[in-house]
Amino acid sequence: GPLAPGSYRMRVRSNVSFPQLYPAIECASDCLNEFGLATPLVVGAADTTVAVAMDLRRYPRISGRLSSDGSNQPITGADVSLYRLGTTYASHSVFTDLAGNYTLSNVAPGNYLLRAASNQHRDELYDDVPCASTNPVLECNGGSIISMTSSSGNRVIDIGLVPPASIAGRLVSGGGALSTYATLYMLDAAGVARGIWSVAAGSDGSYRISDVPPGEWIMAASADSMIPQLYAGIDCAAAQGNTSFSACNLAAATHVVTTSGNE
Repeated sequence: GPLAPGSYRMRVRSNVSFPQLYPAIECASDCLNEFGLATPLVVGAADTTVAVAMDLRRYPRISGRLSSDGSNQPITGADVSLYRLGTTYASHSVFTDLAGNYTLSNVAPGNYLLRAASNQHRDELYDDVPCASTNPVLECNGGSIISMTSSSGNRVIDIGLVPPASIAGRLVSGGGALSTYATLYMLDAAGVARGIWSVAAGSDGSYRISDVPPGEWIMAASADSMIPQLYAGIDCAAAQGNTSFSACNLAAATHVVTTSGNE
């Protein structure tokens, strides 16, 4: 105020509750469709204060527990993020507690993807879709869409993450250790990179990569001033400067099979 004498309709919106028109008309979005249902507030010439009370309904929450597949042990300190479709950033993000529990509060109506990321497990998009990207809306396909509406209640979504495989080895050149920065690739049968790791090989050329998805892969490596190579010993100059190895002699490469929790 101050308000001139007259008849008014009042709308209340917040980040944590469904919008509402006075006295208790809940809105689907901007309240325009429901505007005519609101009770007018009449301000008289002699009024100094018009007292009103409104009871808003909070948005629902999504909560659950993260555990390790197989052992059911809680996963602590993992990042759980909710992404609204049509955006590239997380609308909600929390870390799991010591019991592996998480709570995403005040989830407004919309369609979402849920991603869980742990340093000791395979990052996943709910439900069971490997997703190492922090932009899952654009870069990870196949996730289950979580639809929240005005009638949705609280949701409980428990997630089991797969312990990843790891790969260790050595980089060599001309029979000697190659201590350098290198890029390692896990390729599918068509030579498309499904995982990319940057490593700094030790003085003896040793390296180790983790968070490798289970599966059967063709492994490749590249480094500055070196011809890219498929494991084991298959040179591929055509892959120089890009992440596609489709023009390489994939049939000659040795396949690497990885299983959860193994090196």
